[in-house]
Amino acid sequence: MRDFLAWENCNGAMPASGMKSAIKTEGVYHHRAGDVSLPIRFDSIHGVKGETHAATLVVETFARQHDLKELLPVLTATQHGSQLRDTARGHCKRVYVGMSRPSHLLCLAISSEHM
Repeated sequence: MRDFLAWENCNGAMPASGMKSAIKTEGVYHHRAGDVSLPIRFDSIHGVKGETHAATLVVETFARQHDLKELLPVLTATQHGSQLRDTARGHCKRVYVGMSRPSHLLCLAISSEHM
């Protein structure tokens, strides 16, 4: 984790050239740290299908239910995905797509109330 956060070999990191943290293009935030600018792209799981990234943050959302809360038993290997309801199984497949994008770092953001 420490090596990843150093950004020295991170694909996409570029000299900041005096740039301040700002959104320069739609869905991309450029974070400046010293003389390095790190582009951070915000997108949906559907928008990143087939791509690979250095890091991915999957954020819990609510649509009828909290998605990661419902998938916690599968994510913690206490239940098999085949035991989920049909709608939850479909969502599980989409979350898998999101979780399989990063080459180095995966983070899941879930409410502490659901842990």
